[in-house]
Amino acid sequence: MKDKIKIKVGSSLSAILQSTVNIPQAFTELVKNSMQNLATYVKIDFRDDKIYIEDDGCGFDDVEDSSGKNDFDKYFVFGNSYDTSGGDGIRLGHMGIGGKLANDKLSEDGAPSWIIDTKNKNKRAYRIIYNPSPSEFLDDFSPSIEEVDYDSSPVSADTGTLVTIVEVNEKVKKKYPDGKPCIVNHVEGELKTFFGHLVSRLKEENKKFNIYLMGKSLEFDYRLPGEHFCDFKSDFSFDHFGEWKASDVQFKISILSDRSSLSEHQVKGLEVISEVRVCSFSLSDAELIDKIYDEIMHEEDERDKEEDKKAVLFFARKLIGFISCPDLSSVLDKTGMPAKDLSHHGLRDDHPMVPEFYNFVYKQIIKKIREYLDKQKEKQIQKFDNIVSEITKIIFEDENIEDLTSAALLEAEEKKKAKKDAEEKGDEKENNDNDDGEDDSDEGEDGSDQDDELIKYEIIDFGEAYSEEMSKISDYDAFEISINAGNAKFKKIENQKDQILIAAHVAECLITEICHFKNPNCSYKYVEGKISKFYETSFEKMRDRFSV
Repeated sequence: MKDKIKIKVGSSLSAILQSTVNIPQAFTELVKNSMQNLATYVKIDFRDDKIYIEDDGCGFDDVEDSSGKNDFDKYFVFGNSYDTSGGDGIRLGHMGIGGKLANDKLSEDGAPSWIIDTKNKNKRAYRIIYNPSPSEFLDDFSPSIEEVDYDSSPVSADTGTLVTIVEVNEKVKKKYPDGKPCIVNHVEGELKTFFGHLVSRLKEENKKFNIYLMGKSLEFDYRLPGEHFCDFKSDFSFDHFGEWKASDVQFKISILSDRSSLSEHQVKGLEVISEVRVCSFSLSDAELIDKIYDEIMHEEDERDKEEDKKAVLFFARKLIGFISCPDLSSVLDKTGMPAKDLSHHGLRDDHPMVPEFYNFVYKQIIKKIREYLDKQKEKQIQKFDNIVSEITKIIFEDENIEDLTSAALLEAEEKKKAKKDAEEKGDEKENNDNDDGEDDSDEGEDGSDQDDELIKYEIIDFGEAYSEEMSKISDYDAFEISINAGNAKFKKIENQKDQILIAAHVAECLITEICHFKNPNCSYKYVEGKISKFYETSFEKMRDRFSV
């Protein structure tokens, strides 16, 4: 019996790792390798039933580093996004499926066949041909490295790498009648989505990097469409194996109600970014949402939880933008893995920072949505009050009904003042200057400041016993009017979802109550007749004025 067991790598491991990405995502791995190795461009072409991926990066060097590996050795390490830049390239994570597996993914299933041509800074050129025979173990095949004439290398730049997939996957072979591979549009979409945020940032920093797909330079426009929602940076803390760490998160989000305009845009919703796109984001974790709402409702203890949650989740569908956290790529767990998963297209739930990241992001977005909805509600209330006020004025003016609003308010104020004076009369001292006392009590008697003041009102359900009543004066001292939300007319109008009609109904009720308050002998029939006349002659003018 042997004293030692030799560990072998089963060939099925390659298939397992390849299954973590689809074909368009395999292209992102190859472009990522180029970007990390100081390339200023990557060219992807489909021709003669082959795939070509070429860059002008550092190329492969056959000189071994301190670890005893040269660049070719690193390329064939599973899960390694190779870096031959000496650390000067862009760091996009510690893992990824690696170039070798990406090439295998693009190759015919179970029969990888590809070539690497490369030129380096030492004016040396090399070629690797990889076409192993079927085997139980991956390490049964060791590709050879051939040095070739530098000037004869197919790599067009002074330094760089050309990957040629010789026997391509059947899914890549499918073509449209014009000969264009069907997969091209999917590859373009994936490249734009995955690299768009990073390429846009590099452009802002005047750093050159272009991706060419079948001769066309891809355009990366990551300006968010729609209405601005939020743009802020905050941080959260998490327990990193006994040590508390803080990570920054940048939120840049817009509101887009009409999503039909997104057909040509790289961003389709909320996206988690860590230099490049990681994954989409949505408020989909019901348990986490309930946990956050329990905290919020404990603090406020006023709103209806389910109704509030429903409004927030509905509004969240309109959001589009970025949630950026660089530490998702750089903070490692005890296995040396970042929060991004192996494919770099998702987050790992078992990483120490991920649960706290999601908890923080959920809470921030829910809070921002609630704040926004509160402000919109205030604006709608103000807008509605303005419409009610203007409609009231129109009816007063057009139907020659005396505008009694100011008079009613003034009379209510006088009654309130008289009541207050009577209560305080016993405490007044006769040795005070009476003129000064009268001056103090005159405040607010001038009705000029109240000419445009809207009568205070509230919309409430009077109850089933009073369903036929449309309105009433609920507070004579403050002159507040209540509108019956349980009245059949109000409910019918409300169901129409027409703000103008609801405002007109409220205005009618206010006018009726104002007239009756000022002149109890004024019949409701008289007032209703004037209001009916208004609808006959002036309703369209009112709608034109307030309709949007």
